[in-house]
Formats: sequence, C-alpha cells, structure tokens
Amino acid sequence: MEGLVTTRTVLLQALREGPGYGRELIERVRRISGGELLLSEARVYPVLKSLARKGLVRSSRVAPKGRRGARSRTYYDLTLRGVEVSGRERAILFALVSRGASAPRPSRRTLGTMARHVLEADELSASGEELRLVPGKEA
Repeated sequence: MEGLVTTRTVLLQALREGPGYGRELIERVRRISGGELLLSEARVYPVLKSLARKGLVRSSRVAPKGRRGARSRTYYDLTLRGVEVSGRERAILFALVSRGASAPRPSRRTLGTMARHVLEADELSASGEELRLVPGKEA
C-alpha cells in the first residue's frame, strides 16, 4: 500500500504505544498494519531526527550493559507536544476512514463509463506512441 499516510504520521502513531528505537518501530508498524506498511530504515531515521528537532519526540541513547560488543541504541519517545499532535492526526485519520466507509459506491453504469474512458485514453496513448515512433517523422 502506497501513499495512504506519511512516514511521519505512521511513526507518531506507533510511538503512542510507547518508546522505541528505529528497527523496533519499523517492526511495530509492520505488526500494527498487518504487514501492509513496510518502512525502510533509510526513511525512518531521518524522520525520527526531524521529529526530535521539531520537539515532537525526545531521543535518549541507551548503552547496553553486560553484553559484550552490543551497540547502543537511540530510543524515541513522544513529548507532550508530540502526544497532542499525534492525537490530532489520529482523529483526522479516524474521520477520514469513517467517512470513507459510509461513502456511496459508484453505480455499475458509472463504473462502466469510467472503464470505457480508461480504455479510450489507453488507445489514444498507444496511438500517440505509435505516431512518435514512425521513422522519418519528427515528434
């Protein structure tokens, strides 16, 4: 699933369950979404740092004790302001979802018309592509 929500919004919602570090938050989002939302580390860490700069989360570095060679981790937790912002975003998400559930479905006639228009547009696009590829003709 793409484009439904931003990484920022997803992380704020995941942090409502409690503090976590990057990889743990990635797994938490995957679990909460039933595997539908898969975040990449390359995107998560910059967003977490941005949230910290904006005062929505606080970070704390935790060094492991007793485990030789273990790496320290940076845990993130919502600030009071982060709780407020994530709460507002949560309310908006719920409103969107509940409205979407009660939205009227298009009729079969409308769906047929839409499908016909898509096919016509596809044919036009293919024709345009053929014209562009004719040797000796300039596009």
